Amino acid sequence: MLRSLAVLSVVAQHLWHQSVNFGFCAYDPGINQILGNLSFTGVMFFFVHTCLVLMLSMHRAPADHLGRDFLIRRAFRIYPLCWATILLALTTGLTDHPEANFHSMGWQGVAANLALIQNMLRSYPSIVGPLWSLPWEVQMYLVLPLFFIGLRRFSGLAPVFATWLVSAVLAIAATQPSLPRMLHGAIFPPMFIGGMVAYVLLVRQSAGRDRRRFPAWTWPLFVLGLFLLKDRLAGPHNFESQIGAGVNTGICLLLAVAIPSFGELRSIWLVHPAQQIAKYSYGIYLLHEPALIFVMRYLPRMPLVWTVFTFFLVTALVSFISFHLIENPLIRTGKWLTRPRPAPRYFEPVRSPESAEADLQNSEVSRATFIPADGTNAERSKMPTVSIITPVYNAALWLPDTLASVRAQTFADWEQILVDDGSTDDSVALVEAAARDDARYRLIRAPRNGGPSAARNLALDAARGRFIAFLDADDLWLPKKLARSVEWMTAHKYAFIYHDYRHMSNDGARVGALITAPELLDMRTLHTRRGHGGCLSIVIDRQQILGFRFPENFRYLHEDFCARLSLIQMGHIGHRLPEDLGRYRLSATSRSANRLTGAMHTWKIYRKVSHLSPLRAARWWMEYAWSSFWLHRLAVPR
Repeated sequence: MLRSLAVLSVVAQHLWHQSVNFGFCAYDPGINQILGNLSFTGVMFFFVHTCLVLMLSMHRAPADHLGRDFLIRRAFRIYPLCWATILLALTTGLTDHPEANFHSMGWQGVAANLALIQNMLRSYPSIVGPLWSLPWEVQMYLVLPLFFIGLRRFSGLAPVFATWLVSAVLAIAATQPSLPRMLHGAIFPPMFIGGMVAYVLLVRQSAGRDRRRFPAWTWPLFVLGLFLLKDRLAGPHNFESQIGAGVNTGICLLLAVAIPSFGELRSIWLVHPAQQIAKYSYGIYLLHEPALIFVMRYLPRMPLVWTVFTFFLVTALVSFISFHLIENPLIRTGKWLTRPRPAPRYFEPVRSPESAEADLQNSEVSRATFIPADGTNAERSKMPTVSIITPVYNAALWLPDTLASVRAQTFADWEQILVDDGSTDDSVALVEAAARDDARYRLIRAPRNGGPSAARNLALDAARGRFIAFLDADDLWLPKKLARSVEWMTAHKYAFIYHDYRHMSNDGARVGALITAPELLDMRTLHTRRGHGGCLSIVIDRQQILGFRFPENFRYLHEDFCARLSLIQMGHIGHRLPEDLGRYRLSATSRSANRLTGAMHTWKIYRKVSHLSPLRAARWWMEYAWSSFWLHRLAVPR
């Protein structure tokens, strides 16, 4: 929402200016001042949001080569579309600067625009007006990894607020008329540092320092209020004046502090348009000016309403085309170039024939290859309270985050049993490296690829904890997951529980709305309600539940559904822990990604596994489908 309103404010100002230039309406100094203030406020908010998103992106990224990989990805994100915009303007003349051509600017001016350093060379204007802000953004990229490392090392609110305060003082001081104009660029750092303030507050909040939030529907009103407040306070003062710089820094800090203080919007009619505008925001920002000039210069003169409609239509079209032909392919290229490199493989210890023969016993567990976390064949003397079961199959892309989310648990008495199910990537090397650093990680190699159910059963046989928690290799837990689960089950003597959670996108960049499960999970709610979290949220007490297994050689999807069904058929009732404690990753390649196939398998399970009558199966299946539909509409990140 913030990003979409920011880019629309810039579009509104340019639409006004070109309408005046082409004679559609008369110039009005009051309107010009208001739209000028709103447009610069939009750029400020764009900077705050961009910095926040990039800090969160680095927060999720592996530590190795953080700065290098970050800069490579940003270069592939920014420069290609800028170059395409510059080439379009030079070849067609669709620019708001009459002197912006190769003859007037020369190769030096064009090169400065292509390198996005024209802000350092005041003699060269931006070939297209919106390009003026991109150099400041690119130069922010150069130092952002250093700021991120500093914030991680000196955690807490005091360092980041002190950094913002210093930058704000410098921004105001640098606008002195006696100082060189090139120093006026100091007005921009407080905007980016505002995004860092929001990042620190969000990280503290996700770590359990929650605050009372304002209703989600007030967020758009708050942002619009900040736009109006900025215009009211700044008035006719230029953003390079002392008053303008002071107002801008204060507004950015107010926005940064407010970002974590509002609930998540769930209204589809608001969220979906905002997400689409944000998705194509770079294309809209850079290409709306050429689209506007094209419509007003070359199309037949129409009433202003139809001209504006045509302008928005052309802008949407060129932004869509540029995203799918230029932006998205180059973004993917940047991610491919910075993908996690294969971890070094280590030689496994040579085993004597006697020890190898001793492993060849009858059970599946004993035929698996055990690699104890402490590097020896001896079990640790102290049995953990919680055993975490994680099947692993070609999950090297996500395993570092998953392992880190377990390591970050506030409840430390756990073991994580990771069962490699025949991975062909570097998953095993990642687990081995983690096990050397932390003895609580245990690796089991399955004798053959048997699927997630067989892998979980291997881990169940090897588990030593009283409580069993399940975490797939691509999902995440919040830090208090184990502490709250053990506390909740112990206090109420529950046999098994589940908690609330949220969906996240495949890259972890977007998180959906909170998914709340039914208070009790019995035969009916299991078959009619979605949202009880699958394996991600389930925790069972093995003192009360004996012989729990997952179905193997299962012909249908949803083996976790059938595992919960077996718990209920044993006579146990599930209880909800009403807290957001997990993140379920959505992937197009996951086994559950095909919703139509999943729905068909659900029906077959109702009839052939649950043995429901045709009438009850139909009624419960329809309720389940309706619940799934709304869960997907409201909770899946867009």
